[in-house]
Amino acid sequence: MMSCKRIRLVVKDSADESSYVPVLEAAGYVLQIREPDWFEHRLFKGPDTDINLHVFSLGTSEIDRMLRFRDWLRTN
Repeated sequence: MMSCKRIRLVVKDSADESSYVPVLEAAGYVLQIREPDWFEHRLFKGPDTDINLHVFSLGTSEIDRMLRFRDWLRTN
């Protein structure tokens, strides 16, 4: 079974794409999903197709929920 690597990137304001997208694109990441109605979430595919990079704004409650779910999966 292949597993996808997930990376969470927390920025000051994920809606302010000009502050982080150029740097990610220069590193080979490609913006795939833009979800302004869901915590201003952005999803990038990494230069290695096995990587999903999730971008959220600082203080977004979804970050902690995702981490708790990850931890639950690891122990169950």
